[in-house]
Amino acid sequence: MILGKEFLEGLKKYLDVNLTSLEKKVFPYMCQGYTYLETSKRLNEKVKRIDNAICRTKQKIKLYIESYLE
Repeated sequence: MILGKEFLEGLKKYLDVNLTSLEKKVFPYMCQGYTYLETSKRLNEKVKRIDNAICRTKQKIKLYIESYLE
């Protein structure tokens, strides 16, 4: 799938509105491929909280993509 400018701008706005503060902190590390453990150490959070934040973020992105493709 080629990501157009409109899609990326919409995704950015959607994430800005729908991600929690922890999810917003975790998202850049997630995109850069950091492990849950590396992210938890950098953010001084428990690994399980990072795991949950990443799962929620992925689900929110999936919902956005599905709604965009409809």
